[in-house]
This record gives sequence, structure tokens and C-alpha cells, in this order.
Amino acid sequence: MKLKTFLFTLLALVIFVGCNERQLVPELDSNASYMTVRLVSPADVFTKGTAGGFANGTAAEGKINNAHFYFYDIMGNFVVEGETLSDLGTTTNPDGSNVERYTEATIVLKNVTVLPYQMLVVLNLPTADATRFPGKSLTQAQAELTNIYNNSAESFIMTSSTYLNATNKVVFTTSGIEGNLKKTEAEAIANPVEAYVERLAVKGSLTMKDAGTTSGMPGVFPPTTPVKAAFLGGDKTVDIKINGWGFSNLNKQSYYIKKIDAGWTAPTFTWTWNSASNYRSFWAQDANYTDGTYPTNYADLRDDGSGSDLVTPATAALTYKPYNQIAATAWAAADYCHENTIAGNLLTGNFYMNAATNILVAAQMKLTTETDYVTLYRFNGVLYTWAQYADILAENMNMSYQKTDGTAYTAADFQVPNPASASTFTNLYDGEIKPLLTSTAAGLSTTAAVTYLAGDRFITEVFTEGRMYYSIPVEHFLNPTYNKTNPSDPFLVGDFGVVRNHFYQVTVTDIKKVGIGVFDVTEPIVPNYDPSTYYLAAKLNILAWQTVTQNVIL
Repeated sequence: MKLKTFLFTLLALVIFVGCNERQLVPELDSNASYMTVRLVSPADVFTKGTAGGFANGTAAEGKINNAHFYFYDIMGNFVVEGETLSDLGTTTNPDGSNVERYTEATIVLKNVTVLPYQMLVVLNLPTADATRFPGKSLTQAQAELTNIYNNSAESFIMTSSTYLNATNKVVFTTSGIEGNLKKTEAEAIANPVEAYVERLAVKGSLTMKDAGTTSGMPGVFPPTTPVKAAFLGGDKTVDIKINGWGFSNLNKQSYYIKKIDAGWTAPTFTWTWNSASNYRSFWAQDANYTDGTYPTNYADLRDDGSGSDLVTPATAALTYKPYNQIAATAWAAADYCHENTIAGNLLTGNFYMNAATNILVAAQMKLTTETDYVTLYRFNGVLYTWAQYADILAENMNMSYQKTDGTAYTAADFQVPNPASASTFTNLYDGEIKPLLTSTAAGLSTTAAVTYLAGDRFITEVFTEGRMYYSIPVEHFLNPTYNKTNPSDPFLVGDFGVVRNHFYQVTVTDIKKVGIGVFDVTEPIVPNYDPSTYYLAAKLNILAWQTVTQNVIL
């Protein structure tokens, strides 16, 4: 993997060191010593699916609103925080230069009694976190977590880049800086220290087939061949409208300082995850790396109020988004999230489905011959309108039961399921319900008949106004083998995951089938499916931003 583009940020740091007879400082001017630091922000990495190179961030993604410089001794003990004196500004990349933007800032270090050996940089630090690092050792700093990756739309948090150096040592500070303290500002500018930083955020984009098709989104997707689904009377062609997309299965927090392990070697790691020459790494360990609390579906995730739930939205390791947060009035050019990586038991069986970050695609379907998107009911594999479905329910009931007044069940005896009225259906969650009789029909039914209707034979998947979703587990630098001869064989580390400062570019190249029904648009979606039967054809690229690309057929 080769670094093609860098973002460079130049900060001139004026370091004032007060005179003290106990100071362990070199023989510099006792009134003021100078240091120049050039902050180098590697371009975003593209990955796999397929490793795709590097890409510059946008102006908003690279904007610096504040800069914090923390200095430590050789043992990692905190020495002092630099005080920024000058305003931060931004300029664009001049033609023919690989410098995208630079900023000059003047800072002062006061009351320094120990010569700083290394420096940690944090950019766009939230005001509320201003006390996170001062006074703490580097070991303590490494444990600091944040539940945000940007202060605002134009303030992405960045910290010193983490990687293995040539001697296989984990590096996350700029070290050996004591020689860069100079007597004059001119000397310091001539001898800058380079400090590499990277964003905490993960970036993603979704292309529907090509740029032209995507420009028409939200809108109807043009499949290579017409998409058909089983309706009453046989297979029929449907139109599939794409309403929006976004990351889901979201980690709730990130380490401020990226965490890696020098012990990540073969045979566990079958791919190159570090690049010392590029001052960066392409994998990370998050707070839920090998464990965490994950639901199997929304029925498992929901808080039933009993106080005995093993999993609730509050205790789950990840956040799962509902349909109405994914569907949009305008197509999102990009989405962002915390890094989320998995290893160990989470790669065995189907655990990865709900532990790995996904891209959700919000969609609707209707018969091509129809104008409106109506609610559809998939019962025994066949899609019905309400009128058709209610007739089928009546036929099924009449095969075994009649009402106590001797009359047969009819379509009018069943309640139309309404997500806003829990008394109109039995909620199984995850898009599935069981039908209920009207109060009048229930009063004319035997206990056996009511119990019969409550049986699992009547489980029905509902597509409210045709709504459905597709879910794409985001692959990292490998190509997961889904159809395993032995399902207990684990996936590989790097099959799934999203890593900070990586750009995951997913292209849906085709749509083959309808998605998974959405009954209640406010219900968080916990994907539960077999990706070996991908409904979307997608290609994923991951950029640096490292880029990762992934193609998917839905």
C-alpha cells in the first residue's frame, strides 16, 4: 500500500521556557526557545473489500478549529501542555503542491522543569474534554474514550497517528523533539518537527450503480434485469425505490489514541496492516474488540420494561438505527461513524452480523403496473395486498373453525395491523407480526380458534407502504468466505471492520431481489440474514482517508 497524497498542516510553535535552577533543559535562550511543528495529516485510506489507495479530505474534514499539544518525558510522564497564542487559519493547496492546507500557530510552554522528549497532538478537542489529558501519563491517556468523533459538521477530532515503527515498536507520539528547541524562531522554522495526525472518524459513501444513477437518488433503481417477487398469481415485476442509506450497528465510542498491538502477526493476520513509511496503520482495537453485548434481533434488543432484559439499547455495545433515520429527503454524499473492529469469538458463526458495522439501504417496492406504494404482507413466501391477505386468513380459519354463531370467517373479521396501534396485531418485531381478530369476531370465536390464529403458522412479514431494507456488512481488507463447509470455522481478522481515517466506498452494482420488510419505521433494525444470499450486488472501496471499495449485488 502506497501513500499517494498527504494533507500537511504547518504550525509554528513558539516555546517559552522560564528560567529555573532545577530545569533539565539544554543551553538555550533563557527567555524564549522556539520549535516548529509540521502537522502531517495522511490522506484518507481506501480499503476492501479492496484496498484502493488514498484520498484527500474535504475542507470541512480537514478544518482545524483548535490545537492542543501535550508534552511528556521519555518515560511517558506528563510535562506540560502548550498554550496556543495565535489564531488558527486555513489556506488551500497551491497548484502543483502536495500540501493541501497549512496552519500557523504560536504556543508557549510555561514553568517547564523537565525537558520534553515526546509530544501528543489533539486537534479539534471538545471544550468539555479540555481536562482529559493534562496531568495524565501517556498510559492513562491511551485509556481515554470519547463518544463523539467531531464537535460539529466542520470540526473532526484528530490525534497523533498510531503505527509500528521500523523496530516493531508502537508509536503514537512524536518523539526525540528535545533537539528541536532552538534559540531563535528562524532556527526552529529551518528545523521543523513532523507530527502525523489522523481523524477519529470513519467515512463512508454509497454509489447506486454509477454516478449518473446516484445523481437521481432517492429514486427508482434500474436493475440489469427486472426484479421479480412472488405475488398472488405468480412472480411479478416490481420497481424498487431507494430512499436513503447510512451506517448502522454503530460503535458508541472511540479511543482518543488509536490502539494497536505489535503482536498482530501471522497466522492470525494474513494481510499487511501496518505501514511505517506512511506513518499509519490499517487496523485497530476498539473497546469491544473481542466481546461486548450484542442482540440477535430487535426482539432481543428491545427493553420490555421488566428490568430483567440481558440486552437493551442502553447496554448493547452498538447503536442500531431505525428505517426512518436512514431514509432521507436528499441523498447523503457521505456518512461518518466511530471505528468498530471485531476479533476472537465475534468472528465465529453469525456473531459478526450484529457486531460488525453495516451500511443500511432504505428502500420501497411496488408492482411495476401500479402507481402507489401500498402495504404488502408476505405470508408463506407470497406477497399480498391487505384485501388478498385478509381473504387468505379467512380461508385458513374456515378450514378448521367457524364462528360460534355458525357463520364463516370473512376478511372483515381481521384487524388491519397498524404500527401506531399495538392492539391491532401481535408484534414479533423485526418486521413480523401475527394477525388479530376484531373484537366482535373474537367474541364469536372459541378459545381453540383464537389460539389457532395465534400460532406460528400465521407469522407474517409486513412491508408498510412497500418499505424494506438491505444491509451490507462492511468488509475491510479481505474477502470473507460466507458459504463455509463448516459453519463453525471462524472468519478472519480483517474480514469485517471499519477503522478510523478510512473511507469505505460501497457501490451497489445491481439489485436482484426484494429486501427485508419494515413494519414499524421507528423500530431499530438489527440485521439478521445470510449474506451468502446477498440481495444487493455491491463493490466496496476503502480510502485514506485509506480507501476501501466493496461491490455488492442486492
